[in-house]
Amino acid sequence: MGKVKSMVMDFEEELFEIVDIESIICECEDFGQFSHKMMFQPNVLAWWVDVGNDAGRTIMQNIWNDYWSVGI
Repeated sequence: MGKVKSMVMDFEEELFEIVDIESIICECEDFGQFSHKMMFQPNVLAWWVDVGNDAGRTIMQNIWNDYWSVGI
């Protein structure tokens, strides 16, 4: 596994430790609502600053897509 992929997976794991994503994602009708709610969770903004805009959005988009693609 490459360094970048490993780093992204670490950032994603950090986000799952910070907030209960499943409880938020199941309440949202679209990605915009999900990302908006996420930003108001404690410590998520600090996480976002650490990972950067592009990586943060990509990680949250991947989480959204992965969750809803399994048909839950």
